[in-house]
Amino acid sequence: MRILMSLLLLVLFCSLQLTSTPHALESSSCCVQFYKKKIPLNLVVSFYRTGSNCPISAIVCFVVFFGPGFRTAAGREFCLDPDSSWVKNLHYNTIL
Repeated sequence: MRILMSLLLLVLFCSLQLTSTPHALESSSCCVQFYKKKIPLNLVVSFYRTGSNCPISAIVCFVVFFGPGFRTAAGREFCLDPDSSWVKNLHYNTIL
């Protein structure tokens, strides 16, 4: 009886861990504030929309740039306001 109860608890624990893992992974890509400055289109490499589990809806833009002190390209992600007109224009021009 103890073995059966132990196995049942183990299965229950494992199933809870498996169902909670995807939510934990998604929450790491949420934004807490928007980047306010305009980003030139030629620097944008890719972008994606934050998940529905995030507190604010945002466009995350990955930018690669060269600058003083960089021997190779440096990349950075910026959180952008999806309702901003220049972000909509950026999104439209990148798709085309």
